Amino acid sequence: MYLCYIDESGVPEIGHGTSHFVLVGLSIEAWDWKAQDRAVTSVKRKFSLSEAEIHTGWMTRRYLEQERIPDFVNLDSPARRVTVRNARDTQLIKTQALKGSKAAAELRKAYRKTDSYIHLTLDQRMDCLRQLADLIGSWGNTRLFCHAIDM
Repeated sequence: MYLCYIDESGVPEIGHGTSHFVLVGLSIEAWDWKAQDRAVTSVKRKFSLSEAEIHTGWMTRRYLEQERIPDFVNLDSPARRVTVRNARDTQLIKTQALKGSKAAAELRKAYRKTDSYIHLTLDQRMDCLRQLADLIGSWGNTRLFCHAIDM
């Protein structure tokens, strides 16, 4: 028996915010899923992401507030989180004042989607994704299925 994790990105309707729709399935043999889950959790733990869901699209983006923080790369993880959250709070106040509540709500939504990763630099986030991809790619009994539409 196989287990299949299925996820999608985009929307299937034309003109609803994106020009693409991607449906992906990752199929693994049921008898091996616990060991594979532990291996994924081990990689996530190295990056302090044990409880986080991995969203590649949000992890691969630049976080401009990190780039504006002097010596960000030399801060420890808790200090990075506090500093980025402070910078984001300041930006939300500015956005609310200059662009209105709708723009601030959109920015708040983006911040929520990336909050789990703010303690990692872009290089660290990319390293995490590479390690996960290498791990999953090494599983001989796993199949990846994809259907993509560019409208």
